[in-house]
Formats: sequence, structure tokens, C-alpha cells
Amino acid sequence: MIVNTIICATKGSEGCKLAENKAIEIAKKNNSKLVFLYVIDIKFMEKSSGGGEWTEDDVTSGLKNIGGVILDLASEKAVEAGMSQDNVLIEEREGDIASQIKKSVDENNADLVIVGHPATDMGFLERHLLRRDGMENFINQLKEKIGCEIMIV
Repeated sequence: MIVNTIICATKGSEGCKLAENKAIEIAKKNNSKLVFLYVIDIKFMEKSSGGGEWTEDDVTSGLKNIGGVILDLASEKAVEAGMSQDNVLIEEREGDIASQIKKSVDENNADLVIVGHPATDMGFLERHLLRRDGMENFINQLKEKIGCEIMIV
């Protein structure tokens, strides 16, 4: 399989770091463009009871700051591993995660999406965003929606 463009969805967790490493490995091997993608999805705010002083704008702003650091670290790791800076891109998007991955795939004409394994990544946000089986459902939804190869690391 020829891989010209890879989307690596990341949020900085251990599972995502494994996915980042695999994406870098494949991108180097194929001289592919690698897009690290961070999606801000604040729908967990709908499920919380009261937020005190926190508004959706506050949460979005905080997650943007975190995302910027995560994307910078992933990009630096790729360049330090020997990838050309021209082949390493970062994207930050807001909205439904699966929909935003799909948009990134379409806009970048991606051949492959790499994500961290759900069992590795079940953290605080996922427990609040998703039901117990939510990550597996999310991965299945993503596979149906994106229209390209997906690798779960």
C-alpha cells in the first residue's frame, strides 16, 4: 500500500504517543506527509452539572493551549526522528472528533489514519464523554465514516 499522507489523531495520552511513534515510522519509510491532528470537543460540558466559574469559552481556551503543546511536541518528535519539517503538519480543530478526523482526511487526501488503542486511552475525559463501551463504538463509527485505512496502535 502506498501511503502519501497520514493523519495521526493525538491528545497526548500514552496510547496516542504510541500512535505518534508508529505514524512517524511509517511516514519516514514512505516519505509521506504526516499531519498531527488535535480535536477539541467540549460536549462533555453538556453532561456536567454546573461548571462553577468555568464557561465553554474557558474550557475551549484551556484545551487549545494544551493542544498547542501536544502538537508542538509531536511535530518536534517527528523532525528529531529525521522527518523533513516540510512533511510534518499540525492541525487543531473543534467539534465532533470523528467528523473532524473525516474533514482532515478529505482536506489532506489522506491514505491512512492512525489512532491510539481505546484500551490504552480510556482516561478522565473519555469516561465523561463516552459510555463504558464508548471508545470501541467511536472506533467503529470512525471506520465507517472516514473512507480510508485506519490503524489502531
